[in-house]
Amino acid sequence: MRSTVALAVIVLCLLLSGCAGILNSHTREINIHTTKPSQIVFEGDTTFTVNNKAYIVVKRQKQPVAFSVIRNDTVKTLSLRSRNSINFYANVYTWGIGFLADWDNPKRYSYRSHVFINSGESSNRTYRYDQRSRKNKLYLHLSLPHVNAFYFKPKGQGNQFSVGCFGLAIGLDYYYREKQFLSVTTDLAANLPTPLPLPISDLDGDDMHTLFASISNNHAVRQFTFGYGLTVAQNSWGYNPGWQDDSFPQRKQQREQHTAAGLIFTSYVKTGRSFNVGVIYRPTFFRFNTPDPLEYEHYLGIDLAWKIRLGR
Repeated sequence: MRSTVALAVIVLCLLLSGCAGILNSHTREINIHTTKPSQIVFEGDTTFTVNNKAYIVVKRQKQPVAFSVIRNDTVKTLSLRSRNSINFYANVYTWGIGFLADWDNPKRYSYRSHVFINSGESSNRTYRYDQRSRKNKLYLHLSLPHVNAFYFKPKGQGNQFSVGCFGLAIGLDYYYREKQFLSVTTDLAANLPTPLPLPISDLDGDDMHTLFASISNNHAVRQFTFGYGLTVAQNSWGYNPGWQDDSFPQRKQQREQHTAAGLIFTSYVKTGRSFNVGVIYRPTFFRFNTPDPLEYEHYLGIDLAWKIRLGR
């Protein structure tokens, strides 16, 4: 009885106060990144960048936040617009009632947590992505190929198509020019029925996955990248009969895999400091040690990638 009353009180508080009013603080920290040592002036206080980085703490409000960046005799006055915080939208879980409580609450608003400024530019422009020089820099590539589509032709099984979830990838990106880089990655993609590899037993159906290594040349245009290259893959197809009733004809477990070579095409958009969302298209045309070596197969995936700069 007491636990029911306590739960009712918590739900009532959420409904009357709103998610943003409860979960958000009155202030928001904004990290400012510059390409050269600078001074950050906000509300009369001056902060010097350390390793070309500083932060300011601002009050949540609807109005834009203004601050200045000073380098030598150059002064840039910049403004950041507010936006609704993610916790404000969480009010959908209160059947929308929380929106009423948060509507006039300044805690509903937020600002970008990271702001990038090119000190060499004369314009008062801010960016959502790193403005430091990338030439001769190395980036660690970690990603989750999260939605995967396969088209394979296993021996004696005809055309097999499947869509599923889950994958892992690791690699390195090396910028040999400011807007061009080489990428070497190793990827594993599967067609699991859930986004996480849960231990589901007695599951019947096609089991398809691919393990491949690739090298590609890539171009960076603002927050977008696109690349093309070569790949070698091990494509696997199998059938798991799962639990079967003995009164029906049984189909045996099957497994077939082969090594194939082909091309890879990638495209990503940078949506955060290190986070990228992209698409991978990997067609293969030649299969090693098979009766029909010239066969088209492909893997198509939606990739969630983190590209982390190594060193300064």
